[in-house]
Amino acid sequence: MTGFGKFANILENPSTHLVKALPKLLEKAKIKDKLKHSEVVTVSCEDCDSTLDQIYKQLNSYDKHIVLNFGVAAGRKEFSLETIGKNIKDFRCPDERGNLFKNETIESGKLTKTRETSLDLVKAC
Repeated sequence: MTGFGKFANILENPSTHLVKALPKLLEKAKIKDKLKHSEVVTVSCEDCDSTLDQIYKQLNSYDKHIVLNFGVAAGRKEFSLETIGKNIKDFRCPDERGNLFKNETIESGKLTKTRETSLDLVKAC
């Protein structure tokens, strides 16, 4: 489970609060031992890549898993669950380490490449 720290004009990232609060809620529900990773990540390509590497290494030891990545979309007034990740780095402003990417791929391949969740998010809601 990851959330993010400050970014651009978002000094109080709501995903930070989610990641800090959820372990306590899981403990109350007596399922905290199921949480294997919880972290607030600095909003930068390097920090995101490093965190994902750690998570992927941990996943090798589990048959089943769920990875939750919380973020913020400024201007939205409600929660939304994303079903598709696009293979593009196209930043409107520099990340917290000064990186600024325009129309670049994340993974080798085409910009049109996507990853989709297999989880039925309508049922999950």
